[in-house]
Amino acid sequence: DGPKCGVVDSHTYNSRVWEASSHDREQEDRLEYLRAFERKLATERRDGRLATRTLRLVGKAWSQTLPVQTTDRLLGPSTGGLAPSPGISVAVPFPFRRLRALSLHGSDFEGQRLLPDWFGNLNIESIDVPGCSLGSPFKLPAPPALPNLKHIHGECATFEDHADGIRDRPLESIHFYIEWFFGGWEQPTLLAALDRAFMGSVCSETLREFRLQGFGKSLITLPECLRGLLRLEILDISWLAITELPEWVGEMTLVELDLSCTRIETLVSLRSCLTLRSLVLHITPLCGPSWEEYPNNSNAWAKCLMVPPRLAAPTNDVLGYMPLEDVPADEIIRRTNELMGISLALPDLRIKFGPALGRDPAWHARCGKYWTDDAFVGEY
Repeated sequence: DGPKCGVVDSHTYNSRVWEASSHDREQEDRLEYLRAFERKLATERRDGRLATRTLRLVGKAWSQTLPVQTTDRLLGPSTGGLAPSPGISVAVPFPFRRLRALSLHGSDFEGQRLLPDWFGNLNIESIDVPGCSLGSPFKLPAPPALPNLKHIHGECATFEDHADGIRDRPLESIHFYIEWFFGGWEQPTLLAALDRAFMGSVCSETLREFRLQGFGKSLITLPECLRGLLRLEILDISWLAITELPEWVGEMTLVELDLSCTRIETLVSLRSCLTLRSLVLHITPLCGPSWEEYPNNSNAWAKCLMVPPRLAAPTNDVLGYMPLEDVPADEIIRRTNELMGISLALPDLRIKFGPALGRDPAWHARCGKYWTDDAFVGEY
């Protein structure tokens, strides 16, 4: 048995989006979906209406294996989707020549097995790589395959699987995300993979946006290799077990920094980051108050503050919370000094504590309101 690709019940065909996904149906139904899909492609090609921009393939282990020739008619013969022998050019079929974004999904999507020979010649600019809790079976091929690739997104994907494919590419954005609370999905080799992807690489000279979210204790300090990302403007390290920022972070050219759900308690090293304009401190030892059910399961709501474990037992592996009126004065003073210090050092900086009653307000030292004001009280 192996994953194949089928056709979704209701097609969306227009100038920008085409989605194809698999459903757990009977064998004959799946075959009929594929035949209908092929007829639709042929009709739109004949009428000149096919303008594919985005393709979404979902891999799924089916109870029976589709005939190889059926899949071949859809994607072409496959030997792994990697670059052919030198001097041999594999033409990209007509429906895929204008493809700009490719999304591969499915926990058991065997990417290399399904991809056709012409995969490496696609002109896509964005790819969504598959992943699962056991690691991704798909590995981003190294250049010269996918010569125009600029953006990579991977949900539940193992960064290590793609480090070599990232290293020598002039990428603009990378986003790896694990949907997990605080504990995250730990990858012991993550730090080494980051070093391999960024240290002295082509990517380090072009990358503008890097989001690494939800990997928990895989990282407890900010990797030194990020210091070499010369053009980085957006950095998101939310849901990482990082406790402090190194001094060199102030040398970076960051415009936006998201520290949500980290354990960082001081921002002194950021005061020299003169380019910084947006700082997110949602659910950190520096965030503003929020409305919480206190005590738990009491149906009573109170204006509370997330505090370090030394002040209250953690409710989410990292932080506890207590009513604002019960928070010790030295903790309020500590937090005030940190927030006022960075805001006065960077007058154009706006600090976001989290969504507040449907709004997304930003605080700064000259806004005329204290950081505990109701205007900044969040909902978590």
